[in-house]
Amino acid sequence: MLETSGKFRVTAWNEQPCPDMGSGRKFTRSTVKRVYSGSLTGEGSVEYVMYYLNENESCFIGMELFEGTMAGKPGTVVLQHDGRFKDGIAMSDWIVAPGSGTGALKDIKAKGRYKTLNHDEAAYEFSFTTE
Repeated sequence: MLETSGKFRVTAWNEQPCPDMGSGRKFTRSTVKRVYSGSLTGEGSVEYVMYYLNENESCFIGMELFEGTMAGKPGTVVLQHDGRFKDGIAMSDWIVAPGSGTGALKDIKAKGRYKTLNHDEAAYEFSFTTE
């Protein structure tokens, strides 16, 4: 597996409430745009569903369409997210959804993670193989 790293910057965030679940439970849906630099170069568009445990903590899942290059290989993939937000820091593990790659990324197998550095920037680590 090839180990890579870099950063992404959030360029748009639109969070909307989901129907009221009662008992103080809060669910939201967020559409997020980001720009990647480093080993991943390109743009991502992700849809998150978030459940807030309280004002300072939530968990989320998401599907992201990444368009660009991974270590110089061009194509698109879908990144499947599973993450948490606590005390101002978001962290997520992700995998490339099987069969989602196109172009030079058609047969990619990958996983990674990110952690926010501030409100609109995160550092990621990514490991992948192509066949």
